[in-house]
Amino acid sequence: MESRHSIKVASRRTGLTPHVIRAWERRYNAISPVRTESNRRLYSDKDIKKLCLLKRAVEEGESIGNIANLSTEELLNVVETKEPDFYQFDNNGEYSSETKPEDFVRRAIKNIHAFDAAALEMTLLDAAVHLSKCTMITSVLSPLITEVGNLWQSGVLKIAHEHMASAVVRNILGNMLLTQKLAENAPKAVATTPSGQLHELGALMAAVMASLDGWQVIYLGPNVPAEDIAKASRHHQARAIILSLIYPGDDPNMVTELKKLSGLVKNGTRILIGGRLAPLYRNIIREIEAIEIPNLIILREQLMRFRSGPDDL
Repeated sequence: MESRHSIKVASRRTGLTPHVIRAWERRYNAISPVRTESNRRLYSDKDIKKLCLLKRAVEEGESIGNIANLSTEELLNVVETKEPDFYQFDNNGEYSSETKPEDFVRRAIKNIHAFDAAALEMTLLDAAVHLSKCTMITSVLSPLITEVGNLWQSGVLKIAHEHMASAVVRNILGNMLLTQKLAENAPKAVATTPSGQLHELGALMAAVMASLDGWQVIYLGPNVPAEDIAKASRHHQARAIILSLIYPGDDPNMVTELKKLSGLVKNGTRILIGGRLAPLYRNIIREIEAIEIPNLIILREQLMRFRSGPDDL
């Protein structure tokens, strides 16, 4: 009898959120999981394999609407590669011992302690080989950056350690963004940090995540005034502006900058604001009708809803 798996296991194996899996099923009929008597979805190994292939194809620039109904064999031709990392899991849907994201994070922390930039780069490139791009960002790079920040604040790491790690991670993310294949008609988004926000890795991770979902991202770097963000958005006819607020948290000009940006952007362009400090500005985020983004997975879900037009949100 063929094995059947819950949506939680399907999500772990594919790197797709349950929301995305359900959306691909409902909107595009990509898969047809069986239902239990209590109406819970159960996914076969074939379903999960197809989801892995669909995800790989989307990451390479294909539109889910164009490929959702292709067979597994046809999808293999689309991605032009060997089968994805479907077999790098044990029978419980967990990562195998050689590909656990937390192991890569631990290795990276050791490299940073040793001031070994070359070893850190090799660790992260190794992770990129074994993990999907989404998992690489959400389960390796994001927790690594957070842990480095915590260790620096506690005095375990010096500022030089933090700068070295940031430089390596920035190069990894930059290459991921530059090599992403996109459709010519891909929707556009601007990603940056507002004036006064100098830490750019959050915005860069958000930019890569958006590109994985088929958005053409205009990445402006950090510390950009509201006028310039709005100008870039209008020039590229962007549907979304993605902002990251990381440090410092006591910027007296931030409220003014966010209000100014809101007044300058084109109608129909939505502002999405995430990062560690976003909750501190929740009142102004609501006032300007922006969207608070608590994590990168929620960012993907919001962008998926918004992709076909502003009325989707």
